Amino acid sequence: MHHYPLTFGFTRPEQNIAIMELKDLALPDSFKNAPPARLAFVAAGGWGGNHKHERQEAFVAGSPGLYIVWRDKNGMHQEQMTAADGTPQVYLVDAWVPHMVVNKGQQPAVLYEVMSHNDGPATPLEGAESLR
Repeated sequence: MHHYPLTFGFTRPEQNIAIMELKDLALPDSFKNAPPARLAFVAAGGWGGNHKHERQEAFVAGSPGLYIVWRDKNGMHQEQMTAADGTPQVYLVDAWVPHMVVNKGQQPAVLYEVMSHNDGPATPLEGAESLR
């Protein structure tokens, strides 16, 4: 799992609006032919993922309250997806890393997702493998 702050300027400074484009994410070359990015809406208390797959994924939280959970050789980890100052973070999930996103907030949350390629269905995590 890798993450870095998402930095971008206000594209409409007079309105304090910033529009993020895929190129703003500075993704690895493996995303060069990525399918279109997707917006996911996660209900308050909801989650998505709890799976693994052969593709890489990049996530940016569009709302506070979203946490990413993953497991690697060092165990299970959990991180809030926005920095304390509200700066969005880009999270890169490597292939075959078990992961999920959880909305611990009181409101529905928005998640921006980019896949390196579409490899079909993911492998759900069950039993002892589950992150839930």
